[in-house]
Amino acid sequence: MYVIGKSRANKSKRTVLKGAILIVLAVIAMSCEKRESSEILVDEAIYQDYLVSYDLSAKKTSAAASLRDKKGVRLELNRTGERILFNKKEPNQAKSLSSSLLGAFAAAITDYEYVWKVGQLIDGEFTYVKNKSRSFRNTISLKEIETIQIPVDFKEVKLDGSTVLKWEGASVGKKENVSISFVQKDNVNGGGTGTVSLEGAKELRLNGLLIKGLKKGKTTVILTRRKELTGIAQSDGKQNNGRRIVEVVVSKEIYVK
Repeated sequence: MYVIGKSRANKSKRTVLKGAILIVLAVIAMSCEKRESSEILVDEAIYQDYLVSYDLSAKKTSAAASLRDKKGVRLELNRTGERILFNKKEPNQAKSLSSSLLGAFAAAITDYEYVWKVGQLIDGEFTYVKNKSRSFRNTISLKEIETIQIPVDFKEVKLDGSTVLKWEGASVGKKENVSISFVQKDNVNGGGTGTVSLEGAKELRLNGLLIKGLKKGKTTVILTRRKELTGIAQSDGKQNNGRRIVEVVVSKEIYVK
């Protein structure tokens, strides 16, 4: 039997780690890349990318949108007559998005160009006006996703990694995932994000890197159910040239022990 030497094994690990870091950096660079719409051909088909996030705890809605070229690069609309609207309203600045809508905020600053916030739970219609003669309307509704809740008796997370959160609501469905994260005051390095996408799953184990860095005391746990909906109704170019994502977010203050 051939045994890999210790130095060779360590070198292999470093190579894998370096590769993983490069992949992450490439994804970040791609999500940050954008160009002006005037740089592409007038008749190029535009990919419509929409997200609506419902904060069930705060009773607020956040929306985000990106229009993309054929390579997936985000477009800043700068041609005369071009517009993107949510419920007939112009977008807000990204910095004005409510920090309580953590899922949508993270998406808005990494992968979406335009954002909106609404102080109530409301169904949304995106309107992309490409030019004077062509516009596209697509909707996202709270009814298109199952709700989710943190149980009343879920009051603490243990640093020994033994805590299991069994949420209230449906199990993970097709094209869905459920994720959890923590926000702890004066502790920016506290906790990570855990996600389960296995269809039928109904719980999350709170251990490992997910809770690493948390300190004993109060923390806010944020639970998000995200779903990619089927196609878009009005598409530019080929059928379903776009995507619609909807998510519901709940949060609760608990204790770390």
